[in-house]
Amino acid sequence: EHFEPLVGETFNVGQYQLTLRNVHRRHKIGSRFREQFALVFKVPHELPIRSELLPVAHPAIGRHDLLVTQIIDEIDGTALEICFS
Repeated sequence: EHFEPLVGETFNVGQYQLTLRNVHRRHKIGSRFREQFALVFKVPHELPIRSELLPVAHPAIGRHDLLVTQIIDEIDGTALEICFS
């Protein structure tokens, strides 16, 4: 619920400014586990990020080094995803 209000806003991901397109929530598995979710960013096709640890920053969350992975998305073709579990 912290990231959903940030959909449509720009994040610094490495040296790039990318727009948060969606927050995918997974079903919670049992009461002792936190809910899994993924942040999906819209990216230009020529972006050279495949899968790497990058600094991700936004005024609402601060700066964190996170694993960013390129995915093939059904909507736009290429996107970047950051998974939390």
